[in-house]
Amino acid sequence: MTVSGSLSYGGRTTIQGGTLKAIGGGGIGLLTGNGLDIQHGQAVLDYTGLTDPMTLDPIANTLMQQARANGWVIDSTHPVGSTTAATDPTVHALGWTDTVVGGVRC
Repeated sequence: MTVSGSLSYGGRTTIQGGTLKAIGGGGIGLLTGNGLDIQHGQAVLDYTGLTDPMTLDPIANTLMQQARANGWVIDSTHPVGSTTAATDPTVHALGWTDTVVGGVRC
């Protein structure tokens, strides 16, 4: 599924399969606020169309580094991770890649 715009809503976003692609600055909202639970599948934040996409890189990378250091466990200070990573043997790992040109794939 591909979404764009402000992406303002309440609650945590849960991905149970497939790819959720967020286009534009609103995609950073998936990593902040109530968070992102990647159970299976992936999230793609594409902010290449912004005037200065590199302003979001430090925010996204800091959040992803903190999530990795926390073992991808979701809690009150780490909104990104997986509620199934530790208990589901079919889940191999979580991680992220920064495309350098304005996007993050997690």
